[in-house]
Amino acid sequence: MDYLAAIDKRVSRRHFTKDPVLPMQITALQRALDESNGSGGLNMKMIIGRGEPFSARNSFGMFSGVQNYIILAGPESDKNCEEKLGYFGEGIVLLAVSLGLGTCWVGGTYSRELVSENIEPDEVMKCCIVFGNVKPRFSPKELAVSKSLKRNIKEVKDRLYVEETPPNWVVAGMRSVVKAPSARNRQSTMFIYASDRVSAKIDMKNDMDPYDLGIAKLHFEIGAGIGKGSWDFGNGAVYERHEKD
Repeated sequence: MDYLAAIDKRVSRRHFTKDPVLPMQITALQRALDESNGSGGLNMKMIIGRGEPFSARNSFGMFSGVQNYIILAGPESDKNCEEKLGYFGEGIVLLAVSLGLGTCWVGGTYSRELVSENIEPDEVMKCCIVFGNVKPRFSPKELAVSKSLKRNIKEVKDRLYVEETPPNWVVAGMRSVVKAPSARNRQSTMFIYASDRVSAKIDMKNDMDPYDLGIAKLHFEIGAGIGKGSWDFGNGAVYERHEKD
């Protein structure tokens, strides 16, 4: 999968067609979910053909036509669980995009009561990912939301603190970071480059901030080069560069 192409192509979609997701797309997504759950110790689940939590009434008109979604759940005992859900969840989003599907992170405009039946008592779950087929062009409401968000997108210089001129791989990572989705478009994850190391930190002023931290870390990792480095989980954790330029 070309992750960089998926990052460039990904936009939040809120209106879905009635066309069903293909079996091969479901198989690919389930395989990725199983791998991510194993790697992160999570319990993300895919729900097909049951979009009631995101009906127009339950989503305050923000969504229409939702049939499928992914529950982002994991053990409450894991202090980094929500960051992991952001990190691995965004990986599923990018895979769905590469498969030709529309996606959207959802943190508030849905009925949690209709989702909670799939959650274990010792699990945390605050958001979902909706996905499905979409029309090539945005609906008028999607277009309006998209234009509003683009006016507020921060640049690399707004999210990267440096003590010295950063190398190309840091700049490349940050170019992917600024394309990452963010709850309420806050884009609050900050990156610090010092002593040839990169760390990521967020103030944790919002209950969605751990997810944003995980999403931003994945985007940086992809932009800096797949397989050339990896993150520790935790607020303020460091990116370990495996391959030197």
